[in-house]
Amino acid sequence: MNQQQIISLVPFASLCVALIAVFFGPLVTLLIAKRQWRLMRASVATQVLAPVRSKWISELRDLLAQTRSRAHFYYVAESDGEADWKAERKEFHLEMTKLYHQIALMLDPDIPEEKELIELVGAITLGITEKTTDLKFGEIMARMEQLARSVVRAKWQDVAVEMKAERI
Repeated sequence: MNQQQIISLVPFASLCVALIAVFFGPLVTLLIAKRQWRLMRASVATQVLAPVRSKWISELRDLLAQTRSRAHFYYVAESDGEADWKAERKEFHLEMTKLYHQIALMLDPDIPEEKELIELVGAITLGITEKTTDLKFGEIMARMEQLARSVVRAKWQDVAVEMKAERI
């Protein structure tokens, strides 16, 4: 091939390079944008969502602890037969009802373990004055503690899985 033929191929080669750039340029830009979007989502998950979920889980744990401690107090106060306690009973029931509803709204009743926990919290808060609750108090409290630990652990694992999935 002589120099004249090579020079005549330059416009054709330039056209090929321009066509490649026109078609592959947006594709490369799309791939880069997709990767940046993924990285941004991972950043949001670790910087925004994880602390919010962490706070939510801590609030749930605190509410469950309050419910258990107040139910235990009620059980002990009732079994001791303290006369002073009788006057504060209405306020106590209002407090326990509020705790029940806060916990029930934080949990998902479609998940069997969380549904059972809601039922136990209901028994220990709303039904605490019933004889059946009184007879099974220790059993209910033990199962409630077991479920509370399991639910909180599962929620923490969900956060860890979400954060891990976002990093990929």
